[in-house]
Amino acid sequence: MTKVKDIPQWVVGIMMCISCSVSAKTDSEIRVLLEHVNLRARPSLTSEVVGQVNYGDVLMAKKFKEEWVKVVPPPTLDLWVHQTFLENDQVSVATLNVRAGAGINFNIVGQLKRGMKIKSRGTFGEWVKIEPPASASLWVHRTLVEVIKPIPKPKPLPKPQKPTTTRTNMLVEPKEDAQPPGNHKKVSPKLSEASKKNRPPKALKLIPLDGQGLEVERVGILTKAGFVFKPPARYRLVRYRGNYTETICYVYAKEDKLLPLKGKRVLIHGHEYWVHKSKYPVVVPRKIEIRDAVQQISF
Repeated sequence: MTKVKDIPQWVVGIMMCISCSVSAKTDSEIRVLLEHVNLRARPSLTSEVVGQVNYGDVLMAKKFKEEWVKVVPPPTLDLWVHQTFLENDQVSVATLNVRAGAGINFNIVGQLKRGMKIKSRGTFGEWVKIEPPASASLWVHRTLVEVIKPIPKPKPLPKPQKPTTTRTNMLVEPKEDAQPPGNHKKVSPKLSEASKKNRPPKALKLIPLDGQGLEVERVGILTKAGFVFKPPARYRLVRYRGNYTETICYVYAKEDKLLPLKGKRVLIHGHEYWVHKSKYPVVVPRKIEIRDAVQQISF
């Protein structure tokens, strides 16, 4: 194992900068969208449930991940510390672990330093129930919350050069169903005529490519698009590969049409567009079918 003293100082400095940027506070408020939403000790559906929040509750977000949000625990929840390391409700050791339950088999959700005070709410054997300290963190699934206080915008990227018709400049990282814009063929007169009848929404900032508006069919699970970086649409189509969620495309349609289909496996018939600053295409549906039921929604 490499020891810290064996690592060059400039590498240590870079690692510290990366660590600080990843764990920086977002100062973002999020609102709970359903009743009885679980707060977990770890960003996993198999992790223990520490408590629950309900529709309309507001939480402070510390960090956003692909499928989870790290939050400050509500003061109404209970966390636990071992009484051996307390003297007069004050931490008597260098570092004291705060756990999700009364036992060492429960996950650590925070730490307290020597001299810090705790607010005791009772005891269970050798464990003390406490009010959540500011250092503690829990996790909630991203699909169950929405941002009500925006996340600080990232620094703007350099202005991209005007796209050309060369394959190199137009290549976008594709997934299995998605095709990079550089592979689009010239639009035939028939397709061009169809595109005139199905013009893309004005909100979509299209890349100037031949082949925009192709008719496609896409199959996947319809979910919320998330909110870490502003997506081109509020919903996306995904497929699950083990614990990994893979985006197929974004879906642009009215909320009242898509919300009833959230979490369902669907087949989307529509027109596909490639837009600025998006790794995946946007599909504007003409018709959506629920694959495991005889049901159809037209647009």
